[in-house]
Amino acid sequence: MTPDLDCSKNYGGLRAYVPHILTALAFSLVFLGWVIFVPNSETQPVLAATTSTAAQRDAQTLAYYGDGKLKVLQFYANPTETTRPGSRALVCYGVSNAESVTIEPSLGETWPSTGRCLEATPAKDTEYTLRARDNAGHEQVQTVTLRVQR
Repeated sequence: MTPDLDCSKNYGGLRAYVPHILTALAFSLVFLGWVIFVPNSETQPVLAATTSTAAQRDAQTLAYYGDGKLKVLQFYANPTETTRPGSRALVCYGVSNAESVTIEPSLGETWPSTGRCLEATPAKDTEYTLRARDNAGHEQVQTVTLRVQR
């Protein structure tokens, strides 16, 4: 005997199952929401550890970039050892939270950057001086020497 599936009749068919199906669907959605959105004792430490690790990385990044204060991140010459007279070398700098940057002797236009290199062609040993200044008048100075073969 097959069940009566004619929906046009008021005495049964699929319409009789609709309240049961809707109830089952509602309970399923409530259970699924409970599982997903209510933290349990197993997921809570993982969430805390992830948040802690992210906060530590953020703190390390802020510290690296000076925590809002003027900081020279890098200042170096490449090649670091020696170069031939008139050959090209790079003088590179990086600053954080600076308003202005100068390099003496001048290698061209400079501006605050976390990583920038300028070309140098020294004829003799040359000491380059980087001066970085912030809005509050603080200054940081670093030097690097580019040695030239004789």
